[in-house]
Amino acid sequence: MDDPSDLVLAMLGLAIAAVMLVAGTLYLVMTPDPLPVHTAPPAVQAMPPVS
Repeated sequence: MDDPSDLVLAMLGLAIAAVMLVAGTLYLVMTPDPLPVHTAPPAVQAMPPVS
């Protein structure tokens, strides 16, 4: 890091990463929960009589 612009670019990268982390957290917190899906119970299968 001999050039001061390297430090500026590193700080810009950290700022962008922080903004993306906050945006991802807000997205996960603000999305509504999916509606529960009620499935029908499995059908009862009767065994045919053994002859």
